[in-house]
Amino acid sequence: MGGELMLNGIGGCFMSNLLAAVGGARARRFRPVGRRLRHARIRAAQVFTDIVLRVNGGDADPAALREMIAKAEAGCIAINTAKSATGVTVMLA
Repeated sequence: MGGELMLNGIGGCFMSNLLAAVGGARARRFRPVGRRLRHARIRAAQVFTDIVLRVNGGDADPAALREMIAKAEAGCIAINTAKSATGVTVMLA
């Protein structure tokens, strides 16, 4: 119980940072993006063993999107906190 709130927090924190990165890249053509928390396994001790966040940027330039994903990941306090306890991977879908 409560794990889904943590996952929503990670997704929301990442998405707000990603949208800020996209906003700062006005010169790039960019359609709305989406994120999906794709996988989270739980051990018997009720902890997440890994969290994978997949980002879909539509027809955006993959290199530009990867750069923005890296900025958003680095700026997300929820992801940085979770990384101290479990595996967190953010990737282009």
